Amino acid sequence: MSGIGVYLRSSRDIYHSLIDNEPYQTMTDAEGRFTFKGIAPGSYVIYIGLNFEQLDGWTRPAGYNEEWIDLQGGERLTRNITLQRLIQLHTPVDQQVITGDTVQFEWEPVEGAAYYNLNGALPVDNGLVVFPIKNHIERNAIELPLETLYGVATGYSYKKFDDKELPDPSNLLGFADPSSRFSWNVEAYDVGGQLLTRSNGYRLNEQTMGHLPFFYLKARTLTEADRLLLEGRMDEALSAYKADYAQDEQDHHSLRMIVKLLGIPAPGQKQIFDAASLTYLEKLASVDDSGSALATLIEHYGSVGNWPLVDRYYGMLEETRQGKVESYTQALYGTLLLKQERFREGEAQLRHAQENDPSNRFIGSYLASVIYLSGDLVKAEALARQYPERSYYDQANPDWSKLVQDLAGESRNANRETYLSQLRDALRIGFSGDQARVAKWRAKSEHAAMEAFVLALSKVD
Repeated sequence: MSGIGVYLRSSRDIYHSLIDNEPYQTMTDAEGRFTFKGIAPGSYVIYIGLNFEQLDGWTRPAGYNEEWIDLQGGERLTRNITLQRLIQLHTPVDQQVITGDTVQFEWEPVEGAAYYNLNGALPVDNGLVVFPIKNHIERNAIELPLETLYGVATGYSYKKFDDKELPDPSNLLGFADPSSRFSWNVEAYDVGGQLLTRSNGYRLNEQTMGHLPFFYLKARTLTEADRLLLEGRMDEALSAYKADYAQDEQDHHSLRMIVKLLGIPAPGQKQIFDAASLTYLEKLASVDDSGSALATLIEHYGSVGNWPLVDRYYGMLEETRQGKVESYTQALYGTLLLKQERFREGEAQLRHAQENDPSNRFIGSYLASVIYLSGDLVKAEALARQYPERSYYDQANPDWSKLVQDLAGESRNANRETYLSQLRDALRIGFSGDQARVAKWRAKSEHAAMEAFVLALSKVD
């Protein structure tokens, strides 16, 4: 395709709109080729600019965090960009109203697809909230009970009630709100986890439009507690949900809503559960097949060091997810194993999680576990180059490759066995995440590179 805008954007620029003074911009020639020369070393992502006619019915199958190009300088790299046709959806579509106990999702099969991810979306005041419904679906159709949809984690957004910013009730109710119009989309992946194509994109004429991905769930009616919630009367709604659940412990909707309301975080903060809240959360984990409550319990009990319960709930989550736990939760569990000095188990969990996490968020913990077990700084440096931690929203993330290089240099100037022994002792402190212990150790340490690595390790989250 000729005349396509191509933009090579640095890691610090990708979280704002394209601006005129970004240095690397070009157009494709008559044969669809493009070239950039004299690129400064760094991490980049290629963006393309298409008009609506060019994009109509097509998509570029790439996630925002999956197409990084890491340039060291003096390299010549080739990247091909191929558009793919959008997936056509079959059901539920075109404002379909569902009143039964299940929903049948179905779409056209994609050649070469090993599995599909199914996502949902619901409208809120400021736009749409998009969330995963089910991952690793091996066929191009799946039937889900409504109870499964009701249990899908839809997150939190906020809206104004009079002069207060409160969680958006529609967001809290999720699929349990019979007045909301929902939408859905699918993504197709190959056996290696590479995105092949998706269903959501621009469809601008009759040939590409296909069915519209909208539907309603009207199998349930709003309760009085739901109505209080929709009016922004959060405390009254919570009391009403508690009363309903006290009368009927099979009322899973009220139980879900109690947990959501008790777990509402302050904007920008993590959820905090007290003893009373945990009772409800544990009850929900025993009846909710989405696994959302289990992931929350793992994080909570990990934060307070209750290792038997961490193991218990992670085992339940693995069973629920059929062995395919999300990379974040798997990596978190790996770091919790390292805190317990279960190093081989922790390294294995982090290694598997790393393969499915393009952000490389936990690479520091993985490198530290490799170094602790093998003392192999050459291997660790190669892994650090292979999996650089990505800088999101212009935050300054550690340069793990340099940190490991500095460790290697420092070890060469010391007795290697003594240095590695001291490093392992220091890594155990870093694995703890206890900043007071780290500060106390650093005050006595005589190894600057070791200090820098352990400090960065202690802040991985």
